[in-house]
Amino acid sequence: MRKPAAGAYQAAVTHLQVPAQQLIFVDDRQPNVDAAAAAGLKAIRFTGCAKTLEEELQQMGLEF
Repeated sequence: MRKPAAGAYQAAVTHLQVPAQQLIFVDDRQPNVDAAAAAGLKAIRFTGCAKTLEEELQQMGLEF
């Protein structure tokens, strides 16, 4: 399976044995981000700016 197929995200959730809503998916392609969000994952589109990504992750409760 490949992104953005829904089965790809479900396979990751199953493999990791973590509820989808506890996972954060980061990708630079909007269709992949949309599909991950539809599968129940928290999803962020990476735009190439590491500082912006860090801020978004912190807003989700991650600390560095």
